[in-house]
Amino acid sequence: MKRGLFPEALADVEKWKRVVDSPWPSAVEVYVYARSGQTAEAQRKLQELQHATPHEFNDPAAMLMAHVGMENRDETFSWLQKCYDARSPLTTLKVDPMYDALRSDPRFQRLLQDVHLAP
Repeated sequence: MKRGLFPEALADVEKWKRVVDSPWPSAVEVYVYARSGQTAEAQRKLQELQHATPHEFNDPAAMLMAHVGMENRDETFSWLQKCYDARSPLTTLKVDPMYDALRSDPRFQRLLQDVHLAP
């Protein structure tokens, strides 16, 4: 998505939604809409995602991705903590460009230490 292929990404998400019963396609959809500057649509999709049934959220990383896209910094850190507490894999924190905007935040640096990805 760094290359700006937002329509293509959204088309892929729509295909994904037809074959997978999971919150992940919706979380990616929020992320793509937000990163493409379509914040009203991203907010609408985020609200839909938040109103999904709770049993669909056995991995908080889906909500994490949505909030990273929306650049909701405090919500993002709340979901990062939930991921950590749930032992969701956070192995890409150090290298995934999705987290670039968070790297300067001391909370991110502490989290990297907590998951043993920083000295």
